[in-house]
Amino acid sequence: MKSGIRFLAAGFLLAVLVSFHGSLWADEPNDPPETIAGLRAAIQAILEENRIPGASIALVDRDGVIWAGGVGKADLAADRDATADTLFRVGSISKSFNALAVMTAVEAGLLDLDTPIREAAPDVAFENPWQDTRPITLAMALEHTTGFDDIRVREYAKVDDPGMTLVDGLAFNPSSRVSRWKPGTHMSYCNAGPPIVARALEIASGQDFESYVRANVLDPLGM
Repeated sequence: MKSGIRFLAAGFLLAVLVSFHGSLWADEPNDPPETIAGLRAAIQAILEENRIPGASIALVDRDGVIWAGGVGKADLAADRDATADTLFRVGSISKSFNALAVMTAVEAGLLDLDTPIREAAPDVAFENPWQDTRPITLAMALEHTTGFDDIRVREYAKVDDPGMTLVDGLAFNPSSRVSRWKPGTHMSYCNAGPPIVARALEIASGQDFESYVRANVLDPLGM
C-alpha cells in the first residue's frame, strides 16, 4: 500500500507543482511521501509557498478513490477548513470537460476536429486574414492556436447573467476573435476558442451544450 501511495503521491505532487508554478519544467519530487499524513504536509507546504488558502484533493487509481480530503482553509474569514466536499469555482478546469465532450462527439461521428469552424459553427463571428489558405479548425480552437486575442474584461463581467445562452455569449463581443498570425503556427492561451467548439457541438448534436455534457460526460462519470 505504501509503495502505491508513494508512486501516486509523486505524480500528484508533480502535477501540483506544474499547476501552481506554471512551468512544465518543475522537478519531480526526490522523496515523495509514503503516507497520507506526509502527502498532506507536502501539499500544505506548496500551498503556503504560493499563498493559496486551501485545496480539496482526491488521490485515485484505477480501482477508485484511495483518499480524499482537504488541506488548508476553504474560507479564511470564517476560519472554515477545506474538506473533500468543499466546492471551489471550477474556472478553466471547465475546458477539460469541453474537450472531453467534444471527443465523445468525435467518437460518435458527430464532429471532425479537422473541420473549419466557419463550417462547424457558421453563426460565430471571427476574422481570419488567412481564411482561404489556412482556415481555423476545431482542433486549433481546442489547442489555443487560432491566433485570437483573449476575451475582454467586460466579457467576464457578463458571465453571471443566468439568461445568457452560448449564442448570446459568443455574440456579445466578437472583436477579440481576430487571428493575429497564421492559425496553427503558434500557441497562445485564449478563452475564446472553447466556446466556439461548444457551439459547434450544439449544432452537431441538436442539444444545448450543458445538456450534452450532462448526458455524455457528467452522468456517465457519476458527477
